[in-house]
Amino acid sequence: MASQTPTAHAQGSGLLVRSFRLGLAELGKLNEVRALLAPESARLLDEPPLPMAWVPVDWFIQVAEATDALTGRAGCRRLGHVSAKTNTGGVLAPLIKTSLSIFGATPPTLYNRLDTFCSVLVRHAGFDFVPDGPRGGTLHVAYASAVTPPLFAVWEGVCIFVHELCGVPSEVAPTRIEQNGRLGCIHVRW
Repeated sequence: MASQTPTAHAQGSGLLVRSFRLGLAELGKLNEVRALLAPESARLLDEPPLPMAWVPVDWFIQVAEATDALTGRAGCRRLGHVSAKTNTGGVLAPLIKTSLSIFGATPPTLYNRLDTFCSVLVRHAGFDFVPDGPRGGTLHVAYASAVTPPLFAVWEGVCIFVHELCGVPSEVAPTRIEQNGRLGCIHVRW
C-alpha cells in the first residue's frame, strides 16, 4: 500500500507550521483557531519554530480540527491548498520544476514523488499513488498512529493544488479512512 510504512509518530516541520499559519490568516480564521487551541499549541501560531524544527503531528491535528469546527471540510481543504502553494513556491520549487520538466507536467509525476517532496515538511508519513486509469487514481496517505478526518481533508487540498500546478481540472473525493484512522485514501480525477 504505502511506499513507506511509517513506524514512528509523525511530525511536521517548522516550514509546515508557518504555512499553516499563513493559510489560517488567508482564511481569516487565525485568531479564531488560536482561541480553540490549547495554550502551548496557540503559542506555536504566535511564535512558529525554526523552519527545520520538528513538531508532533498532534499540533497539526489540533489545528485541522479547529479549522474544521469553524469552516468545515472546505476550510481544511483551503488550508492544505495554501500550505502546498506556499511550500512549492519556496524551498521545493526547483525540485518540483525539474521533476515536471523531466517526467511531464501530470499529477502522477507529483503524486509518485510525494515522499521526496514532503521529506522537508513531514516525517514518518507514507505516500503511495495507485492509478486506476490515465486520468485518475487513489493517493494513500499513511501514518503509524491514527489521525482525524480534518487532517486528511488538508491533504485533499494538497491534491487540489497538485492538479492546479499541472494545469488540469480537479476532482478530489472526500478521504476514505481505513486502518482505524491510520490510512487515508483520496480518490482523484483530472
